[in-house]
Amino acid sequence: MGIRGGPGAYSISGIAPYVWRSAVRANRFTGSSTGQGTDLEQPRQDDDDDTIAVAWAVEADEEESIQVAQPARLSNKKGSLVQHMAIVTSVACLLVIAMIADVLCGSRRCSSHSHAFRFLRYNNFQGKIEQAFGPSYFQTSSNDDIQKLGPSLTRTRALHWIVFDDPMQLDPDADNLLQRFIMALMHFQTSQEHDWVLCGPQRKQTDDTCWMTIAGVESLTSRWLSHSHECQWAGSFCDGEKNIIDLVLPENGLNGPVPVELAKLSILEKLDLSKNLLTGTIPTSYGSFSALSDIVLQQNKLSGKIPSELFGSKLSVIDFRNNSLTGTVPTEVGLFDGEKLLFGHNSLSGSIPTELFHPMTGTHNFLCFENNMLTGTLPTEIGLSKGYRIGFDFQGNQLHGSLPSEIGLVGGSLFQLTLSNNAVTGTKPEELFTRCRNLYEFDASNCDMTGTISTSLRHLTRLESFDISRNKFLGTIPDQLAALTRLRTIRMNGNKLSSTLPSAVCAQASYFKRFELTADCLKPAGDKDPIIACSCCDVCCDGDTGNCLSQ
Repeated sequence: MGIRGGPGAYSISGIAPYVWRSAVRANRFTGSSTGQGTDLEQPRQDDDDDTIAVAWAVEADEEESIQVAQPARLSNKKGSLVQHMAIVTSVACLLVIAMIADVLCGSRRCSSHSHAFRFLRYNNFQGKIEQAFGPSYFQTSSNDDIQKLGPSLTRTRALHWIVFDDPMQLDPDADNLLQRFIMALMHFQTSQEHDWVLCGPQRKQTDDTCWMTIAGVESLTSRWLSHSHECQWAGSFCDGEKNIIDLVLPENGLNGPVPVELAKLSILEKLDLSKNLLTGTIPTSYGSFSALSDIVLQQNKLSGKIPSELFGSKLSVIDFRNNSLTGTVPTEVGLFDGEKLLFGHNSLSGSIPTELFHPMTGTHNFLCFENNMLTGTLPTEIGLSKGYRIGFDFQGNQLHGSLPSEIGLVGGSLFQLTLSNNAVTGTKPEELFTRCRNLYEFDASNCDMTGTISTSLRHLTRLESFDISRNKFLGTIPDQLAALTRLRTIRMNGNKLSSTLPSAVCAQASYFKRFELTADCLKPAGDKDPIIACSCCDVCCDGDTGNCLSQ
């Protein structure tokens, strides 16, 4: 170990030499450097004169001639034991960071750079990266920051790549320096456990091209961290000025936390990282995107709460389906004026916020909360929902109570209402049939609804799917069902209905090749007749046991 510098400065040889060089290369700073760590500006002292040592590397042949510096001055009033412990603690922290940095460095040619390492706590950097993320972005100089070494060292790897390994070798004033740094960071942060499935950097082969399929279209593109402009990297799409506007990397094995820094891509319009292995929480900074319209993070391993900051943005599509999100739906959801709010298959709890229902300006609004743990009743405020087309999916929750008659106020805007697998009770409100005439899907299966099938059903002339199976409906099947010429799916099994299915319905079933008709038409054991006489049903069920057979 060598010790170098004036009071308050310690040096340990061989500690992650690439970090300081990276910082120097990518920023402007006060002070000077000769390339070997000499003539650097002394660390800035705190106003109370309670300074802590700062270390940097020296060459092995310099150590013998180096004078030992005085220990850090903590206070004249503090004893030597306190001073000793402070020094030991500081040096120990440096050693821990050194070991972690050496592990991360691995085979990345770190040993080829003998430049000095210094902590970045005290600096006057003025480069584009520091300006974008703040002066403490690379800080790892206190005990509290030890817990943050994971993301901090990932940032350092990205910075090191920009400075030493990037084939483009950008000038510090390059317009795309920040953008390229963020993209490099994106790769390092989402490949910590294993490499990407497709189009990651190729360590051994020299071919920088790869094939990737996006939205069903396979195309030849460039690998990440290659010599190409980042606009040509797989899944990256740019405008005419080479600013990234779409980042689309579904089903590619991305792992680790969602990069917070992506929010600095100021004109990004679409972010699709669906069907990957991303973990952690959704960054609140994603609410600061100025141009983002679509954020698709469905089918990952994300946890935590839904950031309320998202709903005050310009987002039109928020798709967080199939994750492990918890907590309640933020009341700020009332600020959402987009088209698709997709939170299905999570673990959201609490009641449905009344703020969810409000006029919307989109042309096709769909609110999906299926398979969560929402409780309470469907609010009467649902009648406040206005728009061109509006659909609701609340299936698979713990809702109870009856459907509010106010649902009729949605009128012709309502095109889908899915309430299956809840504890919804009572009868279907007549207003649903008389006023919501553009409804094409109604699913209230496996609930506790009662009453008869209203003859007002005839008004739903656009209805294509009608599922009231496994409820407590009784009476007969109305002939008006035959007036719904667009019907392709009818499920009425598991009720207390008894009659003959209208012949006109059977005529429709025979006319269309794709027609699903399910009823309690299975002949039970013994001499009993089936509950419903149906000559055209493709699935018949036993009204007593619930067993069903294809016909």
